[in-house]
Amino acid sequence: MMLKGHGTEKNTTKAKQYLEKAAKAGHKGAPGTLGYLELNENGNVTGAVHYFNQSHQMGDTDATHNLAIIQTFYEAFDPDPYYAHKMFKLASDRGHKDATMIAAEQSLHGMHNQSGDCTSALKYIKILSGQSNYVTHMMREAAQAYQDGKYDSAFLEYLILAEAGVEMAQYNLGWLCKNFLTRSLIKYKNAQENIIRDLLVTVTVHHKRI
Repeated sequence: MMLKGHGTEKNTTKAKQYLEKAAKAGHKGAPGTLGYLELNENGNVTGAVHYFNQSHQMGDTDATHNLAIIQTFYEAFDPDPYYAHKMFKLASDRGHKDATMIAAEQSLHGMHNQSGDCTSALKYIKILSGQSNYVTHMMREAAQAYQDGKYDSAFLEYLILAEAGVEMAQYNLGWLCKNFLTRSLIKYKNAQENIIRDLLVTVTVHHKRI
């Protein structure tokens, strides 16, 4: 409240004092907030990493994600993309949506000279599909496309969702294949990488840089 001046006078200095007390008391999010302040108010990347590491060690998922972001985008900190990818995966395992999004992108495109891994990317896409309300929206779009006679569009929507592990979409996709196999729908059968990339674009879980 003091940081934002909500319901009280804004007082960053006093807010930091309370956060430091909370950190000493073991509140896992307090060091991360101090890290955010160090990074965005003071431009102190090293100090921010110090605090983020504290929260990360306490199990704070946002801090884990923020460490990965710094290692990816802050060149002044001598970024380590492999360590960053490891941290993104760890944050994803702890349920962080933005980290899951980035882990999927990195798995799909590969790291430096390493080739992409569609299987690993798809694993993260499946996690995203269970977290995002956009899946429901896509199912409605697919159903509407079918009702409008736009079978190619319906097929593609269901195919994306089926690859993400949505069982109803898999059933509907099978039904479309059975009844409209002679149509141009078949041209999508070898498009796994494009499907995953499409889903990364359409699932509305966009990562935010700190």
